[in-house]
Amino acid sequence: MPVRQNGHSFVAGAAGAGAGFSCTRVTSRTIKNTAAAAQPGDPVSLARATNAISGVMADFCAIYEPTVPAPILELDYLGRELVLDGMSSDFTSANKDLDALVKTWQGLLEKVLNAGGKKAADDYEASLTQLDYVISAQDANAVVAAAKTNLDLVDELENVFK
Repeated sequence: MPVRQNGHSFVAGAAGAGAGFSCTRVTSRTIKNTAAAAQPGDPVSLARATNAISGVMADFCAIYEPTVPAPILELDYLGRELVLDGMSSDFTSANKDLDALVKTWQGLLEKVLNAGGKKAADDYEASLTQLDYVISAQDANAVVAAAKTNLDLVDELENVFK
């Protein structure tokens, strides 16, 4: 029950700070379903349910106009999803998550370049190419490794804005 209680307090505070109804509704639903989604003895299920909570963080952070663009949080969320896809050999989900990652990245690329992050952008794009390759090869261990590299490069993207 603490997850739900703490989650409801978080959502109420976010609503007071200006989070829109759809954002708070999705977050409330995600928090409510987190405990239920985790299957006993299945660490990937628990990790995926927990990661789902962070899937809406970009929307919340955007309210505060952070120095680091909020969509970078979406890259983190999707990168973790790709790690979990690899851990569960779910290549269908991996393809969908990679598509979402590419779409999010395309929306961020110009900001990264304008902030002087050409090298970070080039490295990140190379990691997307690698992810596409290992997902197509259906190599679960390589998907996990490539997704972890991708997550490390998200940190480099964040550093461009600091």
